[in-house]
Amino acid sequence: MNLQQVNGVRDQLLTMFSIALSAVDGQQSTHAFISRISIATTNVRVIAIGKAASAMMQGASLALGDKLRSGLVITKPGHGLTDFDKRITTLESDHPVPSARSLDAGERLLEFVKQVNSDELLLVLISGGTSSLVEVLDETVTLEQLIKLNNWCLANPFSISQINALRQCISKIKAGRLINYINTGHIIQLTISDVQGNDLSVIGSGLLVDDMRLKNEDVSVLGVQQSPAWLVSLIRNCSRNRNEAYVTSHNNIIEIQQHIIADNQTARDAILTYAQQQELSIHQNQEIYLEVTLAAEQIAKTIVNGEPGVYVWGGECVVALPDNPGQGGRCQSLALAIAEYIKGMNIVMLVAGTDGSDGPGEAAGALIDGLTIQRGEELGLSAAAELERANAGYYLSETGDLIDTGPTNTNVMDLIIALKHPD
Repeated sequence: MNLQQVNGVRDQLLTMFSIALSAVDGQQSTHAFISRISIATTNVRVIAIGKAASAMMQGASLALGDKLRSGLVITKPGHGLTDFDKRITTLESDHPVPSARSLDAGERLLEFVKQVNSDELLLVLISGGTSSLVEVLDETVTLEQLIKLNNWCLANPFSISQINALRQCISKIKAGRLINYINTGHIIQLTISDVQGNDLSVIGSGLLVDDMRLKNEDVSVLGVQQSPAWLVSLIRNCSRNRNEAYVTSHNNIIEIQQHIIADNQTARDAILTYAQQQELSIHQNQEIYLEVTLAAEQIAKTIVNGEPGVYVWGGECVVALPDNPGQGGRCQSLALAIAEYIKGMNIVMLVAGTDGSDGPGEAAGALIDGLTIQRGEELGLSAAAELERANAGYYLSETGDLIDTGPTNTNVMDLIIALKHPD
């Protein structure tokens, strides 16, 4: 491909990514779902937590109208919508590592749910980022221990399921324990899924969903092997002090209606629909949850050995970080690793987080092609060296391959979209 053709394909992949984001938009997905169901009560209280919380709350507000009595939004800095409804309070908290603001948000959450009357409906809107944004700790756990646990988890190649299981162990609201503080038996949870298999006990660490893995204080049952002594001690102390979640309130059974309103499959399906409309051949559409180097090899081999056309993956790969990581997250690391395999080929690929963020920095991910490595080499850069330093973001910034979308009003993990052009 010549430069003009490469740029044309890059634009096409950006269009596909935009279409995918629109299909899982928080406001549209929430408004559409609430508009389809019948809400009998005239009094609805709404909680929205996560990176898409403001958009989901806006959708709920538009759909509920006068039925909305009050709302609480807890979201990441820069993701809030201010003054769009005087009935709604918006709090900013921290992600991906919780802070004192996460604990403050947890207290505000408890205050809000305790004020919901037994005859009112509590509508809970959950999206990715919830686990870090809001927390109420077990009495045996300090803020410093919470931060240490999260930093340790993020530095290791753990899945979000493993990380959230550990977060649940030290929490008084995760793993269904938030139910302990709710007075009403009428609850609906609408969720934008950012986890494999749409597991509700993992999304947001399951504020309203019990996790059976926590019945054992052995950390190994959570899938985390060779745990440091401080972690084992932390989990065991919490196990002895744990207030287990229950699903009754004032001797009445709490009925929680759970609905997934958007997920990674929804986003990938939107891409495929567009590709079919453009009469593009589709050769791949599947999930991927491997370590970054293994994922790069598998993806590259599939495309290099495959026919011209569109290839799509979705999921969330993991990466082990050095002691002092550089710029960029898993998407940028995966993109740069793949770029080495497709050097000089007629392949263009987008790798990006659907929430608009990928590790430290403002980039959502990267858009690479067969000339990415050549551009880097001309600048005296080594892809292998930067990958070892977890500094893919620097390399891709210098080669002009980063994508910056800003907050996207959703979060359904990552998307990998590739187009192989005929030779």
